[in-house]
Amino acid sequence: MTKNGPPAPEAGWRSSLTSRGTVVNQPRPVLSSRDTLGRRLARSLLSLVLAVVAGGFFASALVRYSPGFDIDENSWNPQISAATLAAMHARREYENRLPLFYVRYLAKALRGDFGESDSFHLPVTELLQQRAGVTAQLMAVGVAGGMLLGGLLCPRPCWRWPSS
Repeated sequence: MTKNGPPAPEAGWRSSLTSRGTVVNQPRPVLSSRDTLGRRLARSLLSLVLAVVAGGFFASALVRYSPGFDIDENSWNPQISAATLAAMHARREYENRLPLFYVRYLAKALRGDFGESDSFHLPVTELLQQRAGVTAQLMAVGVAGGMLLGGLLCPRPCWRWPSS
């Protein structure tokens, strides 16, 4: 027992305060030799990658199964025959089978090929490179504006005011 209160925890133990105000000595969690920082970091990164891949798959499923996904501007063109429209629809249906599409998309994306823009008929990578500066500028202005607006709208938690 210490001079001013409860006994000091021994080596390998930690003190914690309960809701009633009493001090409880508990054993410190010991990292096993197998649970190193590198392994925990690798496990966290793997969880992050799996979450991104699963989220991307579910997002593409929502887009693929939304009404009107397989309709393009040629569907409304009266000059295109019904047989040509059927062939175009069949080709797009084959290309857009969800699991096959997603695996092919991920394989191409890992090589830096994000496909071709339907509206501009240019490679998406080229469009991303052209707009990277403007996007970074807009993001910086948005983050700075959000922080400023948040600081102005909640002055009590953000700034210390003299209490009355």
